[in-house]
Amino acid sequence: YRYRLDQRDLQKPKTPLQGVEKEKSRASLLKKNQPPNPADQGLEQVITDLKVVEAAAQRMARSKVLQQHIISSWDAVLDYCHTTMAHRETEQFRVLFLDRKNVLIADEEQAKGTVDHVPVYPREVAKRALELNAAALILVHNHPSGDPTPSEADIAMTNQVKLACDALGLTLHDHLIIGKSRELSFRSEALI
Repeated sequence: YRYRLDQRDLQKPKTPLQGVEKEKSRASLLKKNQPPNPADQGLEQVITDLKVVEAAAQRMARSKVLQQHIISSWDAVLDYCHTTMAHRETEQFRVLFLDRKNVLIADEEQAKGTVDHVPVYPREVAKRALELNAAALILVHNHPSGDPTPSEADIAMTNQVKLACDALGLTLHDHLIIGKSRELSFRSEALI
């Protein structure tokens, strides 16, 4: 008695999962073949465009600050800080590290916080300044509430950073608090 083998007999038997996988792939093909929802595409495009505009604005503001004398271009510093920080929903603490000629060496985010607090460690600020061979600093943080009035904790922290800077021969030029539409300078308010 002879058996005739068919090509189908040589294939592995199907498991129940293989049928499910085929159905899933068919469903995904059907979804792919459906025309995209124009409203979803439009919203995604608007979001992408806004992100591009925000990134471009930050780069333009930053380019005005980089490799320029910080003290002589104070308006550029304020514009840059407003562009990068004014509309954040949580507090952010940044330090602008300067060389002896007040040229920006680095702009670094030191900490992110909550809606009304950001932890700052004066020791870490001073340590990073020494690592970068900075001669001076400008502290900057935002108040998501929009009101740049300093809290007691802001004043105390600034005084601690100033003491650390003084002990190491670093100059603390200012501490800026960025609100939604205005800023507060500790130097101009005689807080440092």
